[in-house]
Amino acid sequence: MKDAVGTYNLSGLINFTGGDLDVNMQKATLRLGQFNGNSFTSFKDGANRTTRVDFNAKNILIDNFVEINNRVGSGAGRKASSTVLTLQASEKITSRENAEISLYDGATLNLVSSSNHSVDLYGKVWMGRLQYVGAYLAPSYSTINTSKVEGEMNFRHLAVGDKNAAQAGIIANKKTNIGVLDLWQSAGLSIIAPPEGGYESKTKDTPSQNNPKNDTQKTEIQPTQVIDGPFAGAKDTVVNIFRLNTNADGTIRVGGFKASLTTNAAHLHIGEGGVNLSNQASGRSLLVENLTGNITVEGALRVNNQVGGSAVAGSSANFEFKAGADTNNGTATFNNDIHLEKAVNLRGDAHTAFFNGNVFSGEKILKRERALAPLF
Repeated sequence: MKDAVGTYNLSGLINFTGGDLDVNMQKATLRLGQFNGNSFTSFKDGANRTTRVDFNAKNILIDNFVEINNRVGSGAGRKASSTVLTLQASEKITSRENAEISLYDGATLNLVSSSNHSVDLYGKVWMGRLQYVGAYLAPSYSTINTSKVEGEMNFRHLAVGDKNAAQAGIIANKKTNIGVLDLWQSAGLSIIAPPEGGYESKTKDTPSQNNPKNDTQKTEIQPTQVIDGPFAGAKDTVVNIFRLNTNADGTIRVGGFKASLTTNAAHLHIGEGGVNLSNQASGRSLLVENLTGNITVEGALRVNNQVGGSAVAGSSANFEFKAGADTNNGTATFNNDIHLEKAVNLRGDAHTAFFNGNVFSGEKILKRERALAPLF
């Protein structure tokens, strides 16, 4: 189909377990899910339990749900396996608002766009979906590789965790934009931005997690790993998140639960939507860390969706921001008033912190600017 033109539809390919699939239609438009969704999974029992599904088209439009490495049936007793789905377009990759992309344990999604067009995922992208009943008892691992997206990478709604300790990684390009980021109470997301000069390729015998210099080479990464590091992101690398939110249930655990967001971008910017920490009995914590760069928070810090929301002793709500731990040269900037009510804690670790609004601790107003972390 290499020379095919026009528009082609693929719908209803549910629980595809047919092994590797390579569809090359570089001059055509591919619509995934016009009438029904598609799911690609692995059912291999050999030494190599990875299934690779590649679509290469001029434009790719996702109209309906896409599942990657979902379990067929109950999934109980199934051996560990992985599925790598690669969507490559010379122009645009877009998903509609009702087109949910789900990455289950062992799933990798490679997005490749050789033009300067942005990749726009308007539908929800859910990393770390539950495989089967009881899956929440163990962590899950999934990866999205956007290192070969030439334009901006846009997620309208990105969720990590499905009541499980999901660990997710995004191998990023220079600019990643996320509208709403939802983290489960024990989930972690790493967004690894490219260093100066871009990612370096590895040898053929080593699982490559980086951006090969040869654009004709396929993007291949292992789904249960993110990337070697840490290293500093290039000076123009940016991660923008309009609103960061955590979700929680009533499970009680000594010490509570901690969700985390980690990056190495030069700039991590959280917009006017601010940060919301959902707190429950035994307490919840959120760690936001830029290993090598700066953090800016425009919006308010909320507890259970309330500015100035409080907690109770023994079930504290804890915000932690760390900037430049690997370089000792990061700044943390807060451009809104901060309200720290009962059992709500803010801790920072940065070379310099700027508070461009007032900081209220109960009825006490703290200074606007402090330097040389920790903040509190």
